[in-house]
Amino acid sequence: MMKTQILVLAALLSISMATFNNVGKTPAMGWTAYDKFVCSKMDEDEIKKQVGLVKSLGLDKSGYQYVNLDSCWMYDKRFQGELVGDVDRFPSGIEAMSKYVHDADLKFGLHLSSGGLTCNKKPGSQNWESSDARRIAEFEVDYIRYDVCYANKTPFPAETDQVRFERMQDALKSVERPIYYAIDTLGLGDFQSWANKTGNSWRTYKDVQPTWKSI
Repeated sequence: MMKTQILVLAALLSISMATFNNVGKTPAMGWTAYDKFVCSKMDEDEIKKQVGLVKSLGLDKSGYQYVNLDSCWMYDKRFQGELVGDVDRFPSGIEAMSKYVHDADLKFGLHLSSGGLTCNKKPGSQNWESSDARRIAEFEVDYIRYDVCYANKTPFPAETDQVRFERMQDALKSVERPIYYAIDTLGLGDFQSWANKTGNSWRTYKDVQPTWKSI
C-alpha cells in the first residue's frame, strides 16, 4: 500500500510541475557551463566540445538531454531592447549554437535573471519578460534557468520573488515554444508556497560548488 501511495504522489507532483507548458514531467538532466567555467571559458568552441563529450560518453542514452549556457552568453547591453549574444564568445551566433545542439539530438538551455542584471552584470529580464521570452523562443531554447540576481535593485520596483517569477511564467505561456522553466531562488523566501505552481522545477538551496564537500 505504501509503495502505491508513493507512486501516486510522484505522479501528481509530476503533473503539477508540468501543467502550464506540458514539459518537465521528469527531472531535467544535462550539462551546464556555470559550475565548471562561470564566465572564464564559456564560449562556442568549449560548448561544442561538451556536446561531443555528452554524445561520445553515451550520457544522452542515460537521459542527459540538456546542454545549458549560463550568464555570460549575452552581450553587456541590449540593442534596440533585444538581448543579443556575445559575438566574441559566440561568433556564429546563439541561433547557430542552438542549432548545433539540436543537430546532436540534444536540448538547448540559457540563463536569465528576474532582476535588473544577471549575477555577472549582463542585462536582466525584470520589466522585459515578454520580449525576452519571445527572444529565447526565437533562439529555439528548450530550457531557462531563471534566478534572483539583482532583483529589486534601483531603479526597479520592489516586488516579491513570486510576482517576478509568475510574470515570466505568463510571458513563457504567450510564446508558442514549450520551454522548461527552472526557478532559482537559491532557496530564499517562501518559494515552497508557490514554486510548484509556477515552474517545472525549483532550487531549494544555494549554488552547488564542484567539490565533494559542497555536494
